[in-house]
Amino acid sequence: MPADNTLFTPTDLEGLVTPEGRALADVRLIASDMDRTLLDDNGDLPQGFEDLLDRLHEQGVYFAAASGRPVYTLRNMFRDYLDRVILVGDNGGLIMLGDKVLYKSV
Repeated sequence: MPADNTLFTPTDLEGLVTPEGRALADVRLIASDMDRTLLDDNGDLPQGFEDLLDRLHEQGVYFAAASGRPVYTLRNMFRDYLDRVILVGDNGGLIMLGDKVLYKSV
């Protein structure tokens, strides 16, 4: 997130670079922790989240929500976005996209 705490909403990743000098056009996955990172102090998703997901999806970038929480709680939080958000729950023990299990540690 930018220093002024505004939501980063790129319209085009071409030409943008990370602080390390990598082209954002090469980014295919953005992951975020939940509490006090993605979620506000009330535990809500930031305003404009759906628009950001749409823009990332249009450019072939996946978004992953990572948490120590169980995946079923993440599925409830992101129920409107299950087709566009990779859920990393149980401290990385279960990773899902929609109804598909991408990784599971037993």
